[in-house]
Amino acid sequence: MSSPPPAQTGVSYGALIVISLLVPPVAVYLTSGCHSELGFNILLTALFHLPGIIHAIYVVQKYEDKRKANHYQQPPQQNYQQPPPQQDYHQPPPQHTSYQDHYDEKPDYHHVN
Repeated sequence: MSSPPPAQTGVSYGALIVISLLVPPVAVYLTSGCHSELGFNILLTALFHLPGIIHAIYVVQKYEDKRKANHYQQPPQQNYQQPPPQQDYHQPPPQHTSYQDHYDEKPDYHHVN
């Protein structure tokens, strides 16, 4: 189970830094979700609190840089026009007559050559 990036959780960058100082694994979870970074941060925080804080701030900063890079790489979406609809070139299959249709026709015995 992984959580969405911070831009989608609604947690600001400043709040993530404060959370990193108080409870580093929570900041890493809110930033990157339930990945190996979270397990590593829990280990660092359990053994020595200061390395856990440093790692959490590093993870928050890394994801913030990625978010900004993705934000600036996207082209502006103004003046976008809908493409014209595709024409349907598909033709319906030909109608096949069954043999039963031919047998249902009544012969014309009154017609003489």
